[in-house]
Amino acid sequence: MQHEERPWSGEWEPIIGGYSDQLRDAAVSVYTCPMNRQQAFAAMLKEVDPDVCIFDRFTTEEQFGFMVKQLSPRTLRVLDTQDAMEVVPDTSSTMLLRELAAIFRSDLSLVVSPYEQQLLVHQYHVPSTKVALSRWYYPEPIPLEECPSFHQRRHFVTIGNFRHAPNMDSVEWLAQEVWDKVAVELPEAEMHIYGAYPPKRAMQLHNPKRRLHVLGRAPSLDLLYDHRVLFSPLRYGAGVKGKVVDAWWHGLPVVTTLIGSEGMEWAGEGSWGGLGGAVDSSTVVSDAVRMYRDEQLWEASQLRGRELTGELFARTRNERELLAVVDEALALREERRGEDAQGCMLWHHSNRSTEFFSRWVELKESLIEKDIVDAAAAGEAGAPSSTESPLQAVTAAVPKEGRRALSAGARATEVQREQQQAGAFAALLSASGLPASQVQALQEYAENIHQVAGFFEAALLPLYAHVHALQLADEIRGNVGEIGVYRGRSFIPLCLLLTETEVAVAIDCFENQEANPDGSGVGVRAEFDVNVDRFASLPPESLRVLQGDSRDLSPTELMSAAGNGQGFRIFSIDGGHTAEATEVDLQNGAGCLLEGGVLVLDDVFNMDWPGVGEGFHSFMQMQDGGDARLVPFAIAFNKVFLTHKHAHSQYLSHFLHAVPPRKVVDIFGVKVAVYEAGWITAFHSNDTFTTVSQVDAGAQ
Repeated sequence: MQHEERPWSGEWEPIIGGYSDQLRDAAVSVYTCPMNRQQAFAAMLKEVDPDVCIFDRFTTEEQFGFMVKQLSPRTLRVLDTQDAMEVVPDTSSTMLLRELAAIFRSDLSLVVSPYEQQLLVHQYHVPSTKVALSRWYYPEPIPLEECPSFHQRRHFVTIGNFRHAPNMDSVEWLAQEVWDKVAVELPEAEMHIYGAYPPKRAMQLHNPKRRLHVLGRAPSLDLLYDHRVLFSPLRYGAGVKGKVVDAWWHGLPVVTTLIGSEGMEWAGEGSWGGLGGAVDSSTVVSDAVRMYRDEQLWEASQLRGRELTGELFARTRNERELLAVVDEALALREERRGEDAQGCMLWHHSNRSTEFFSRWVELKESLIEKDIVDAAAAGEAGAPSSTESPLQAVTAAVPKEGRRALSAGARATEVQREQQQAGAFAALLSASGLPASQVQALQEYAENIHQVAGFFEAALLPLYAHVHALQLADEIRGNVGEIGVYRGRSFIPLCLLLTETEVAVAIDCFENQEANPDGSGVGVRAEFDVNVDRFASLPPESLRVLQGDSRDLSPTELMSAAGNGQGFRIFSIDGGHTAEATEVDLQNGAGCLLEGGVLVLDDVFNMDWPGVGEGFHSFMQMQDGGDARLVPFAIAFNKVFLTHKHAHSQYLSHFLHAVPPRKVVDIFGVKVAVYEAGWITAFHSNDTFTTVSQVDAGAQ
C-alpha cells in the first residue's frame, strides 16, 4: 500500500484552526465531513476513492459505516477502538454491545494493547484476523541526561480528560482516600491534577490547604518535566494508559495500580518504569512515598521507562508492523468477508438499526435546514418568510419608524407585545429540557419582564435556557456573572439558572458615574436590589455584588469574589461602551471563563456604540490561535454569544436544531447563527430616552 496525497477538487470546506495545520504539515488533506448527509458523503467517496477508511471509535462507524459499505464496497473498513471496552467488560452494557457490533461489522479493528487483543479474541470470539495490535508511535525523546534530575523536580502530577470515566474515578479516589495519607508522609509535596473538561464535582476537590490542586486543561505536556512522579491510582479501565507513556517519554517515573500498568509489561519491581502493582489504597500510598523519596529507585525507574518506550512505542517499527497487517487485510479482503458469518449477520436488514437511525436523522436535519434556507431566501427577496423560526413567530418586527422617533407610546406597545409573547416562549423554554422549577421561574419572569427597566429582550430567555441545558448535560458547573447590571433586567435570568453551590456575581459602578465616562447607562443599586430580590430571591451566600469600575478588576479577583474557588460558565458583558473598556472587560471575562463556558457581549452591532464593536474586534484579533480562543456561535437581539473554539460546533449544532435561526453566516472563520435584531436596536439612542419604568408610570 503506497501513500499518495490526492488533490481535492470538491467543494468541501477545509477545517479551520485546531490541529488541521499539523495534519497538513504531515501531508494529510483535511476536510470537514457533514454528518447525516449521504449525497455529500457519496460525492467525497467517489472523488477520493479510498483503499482504507478508518472510523475513529465505534460511534463513527455507526454513523458512516453503512455508507462506506454501500457506496465504496472495495474500501477496507477499519475501526480504531482507541481504548476498547472503557468500562469493566459486562455484556449487560449497551455501550459494550454497540462497540462489539461495530467490531464485528468492520473488516479490521485496531487495539492498543495485547490485553485488549486477547480479550476480543478469546472472551468475545472475534476472529483473530479481524483484530490488529496497533501500538502508539512516539518520536525519539531527548536524552535522559538532558532531562531535569531527581532533585530538580518537585511534586506529584496526574493528567487525563475528565470526561473519561476511569480518570474521574481515579481523581476522586485519590482525593478522598489516598492523598491525605501521602501528604502526611511528605509535607513538602503537592498534588497537581490536570485534565480537560473538569466537572463541578472535580473542581470541588481543589483544596490548596491540603496541597491538592485541580488545575484544569494542561497548557502543555512539557509540564511533566517539572514534576517528580506521575501519580495515577486507576481502579478500572482497559488497555495502554496514555498518561503513563507520556510520563516515560518525558523522563518521569510512574506510580499506579495493577490496572494502570495493565497491558504495559508489568512483571514486578524493576521490570517497569515505576511501581505499578498496587491493588489497594495502602499499597499505592506506600509506593508513592517510596518513589518520591528514593533517588536510586527513581533513577532506575526513569531509565526502565525510557527503555520500554523504545521497545513498545518506537515509531518506525510500529508503523511498519501495522502497515503490514493492513496490506494483508487488503489482499485477503474478499476472502475474509466471505468467511465472516458474524459480520454478514450484522449487515442483515434486521440488525441495521444504526443505519436506519442515521437515515432518519439525515431526513429530519435536511428538512430543518431547508426551512432555514427558504426563510433566508424569502427575506433577501423582500417577501414575507414562508417558514418562520420559533423566535420569529413570537418577535414580529417593530414598525419601521425612525429610530430616534420611537416614542414612549411605541415602546408601550412593545411592553404589551412582550406580555403577549410570554406565552409563546413557554414551548421553547419547555423544550430546553430544564427542570420544571427553572422553566416555571423563567416563564414567570418572561410574563413580568416589562416591569424591570433595561434593554434585555424576553426573546433571549429561550437561548439562555438552552445554553444552560447544554452545560448541564456536559457537567459544566460554575458561577454566573455580569458586568454592567443596570437595574438587573439581564442579570435576573442568570440568577434563575443557578444550581446548588454556584454564585451569581454582579459588577456595576451604579451611581458612581465617574467610572462611566461614556454615559452608557446609570445603574441604581436600590432598584437593582429590589428587582433581584423580587424575581430571583437568592440566599445571601449565592449573590455577590461588586460596586466599582470593572476595568480595575482581574480574572483572579472576579473568581475570588464568588468565594467558592470556581470560574464562570456564563459571563455577560454590558459595561463601559468605549473600545478600551470593552476590550478590558472581554479579557477579564475570558480569563475567568470555564472550558466550554459562554461569554455574552451586548451592543456589538449597535450603531450608537461603535466603541463596543471596535473593542470586540480588537479582542478577537489579539487572541492566540487554537481551540482555546473564543469565537462567536450566535448573534441575537443585540447580543453576541461566544465560546471556546473546541466547543463551538456543539453549541451551534444545538441552537440550529433547538431554536432555528433566521440565517447562518461566516465570521472570524466560523459559522454563526443569526437571529432577529429586536426592538432594542431600533430603540437605543445616546440621546435622552424613556425607560420602561417611566412608560409604566405614565400608563398608570
